[in-house]
Amino acid sequence: WQENMMALGWDLEQGIGFWWHAQRVPHTRFTEIKAGVFEVASGISGREAVPMPESVMFEGLVIEEPFKRVRLRYQGRGVRHSDDKHLPCLSATGEVPYGMDLTLHGLAGPIDWHVPLTSMGAIENDHYEMAGSLEGTLGFADRTVRASGLYLRDHTWGLRNYTPERRTAVTVVGLVGAPLGGVVA
Repeated sequence: WQENMMALGWDLEQGIGFWWHAQRVPHTRFTEIKAGVFEVASGISGREAVPMPESVMFEGLVIEEPFKRVRLRYQGRGVRHSDDKHLPCLSATGEVPYGMDLTLHGLAGPIDWHVPLTSMGAIENDHYEMAGSLEGTLGFADRTVRASGLYLRDHTWGLRNYTPERRTAVTVVGLVGAPLGGVVA
């Protein structure tokens, strides 16, 4: 069983954006965070494992009003990207500070993919997406930019059978169903 949340956004006027992903795997007791702050051809990104909180996705992600208002705060150390072909978030040993302090406003309700994915026999059928506007700050190295623009947020949870040896009917008592004790946000 695992739970993932991703958000990405872009400020077209400032030419800056972000990407943030949390992978929560309860049996490991850790959450892996991957994130980046980018301009058109440069940026900073990294990844790190943090102790997994018991009742929230990540301490820096606060659901103030489900599907309406979310606060996302993250500060990390990453590696510099000097080429638009660099892949983000591969390094866990970066030294350049970067981060985000954003408010994400939902402009419409979520798109719930459960029914179509279930009808296709998908393994990952608990999945929704939503879009909206963002405001706040994005920073990297010694630069901080006041940003506003649009974002997309994605949330999935449930059993995962990625490897051949795990493709069996597995029942995990107490973990199947909605994330975080029934809270979907």
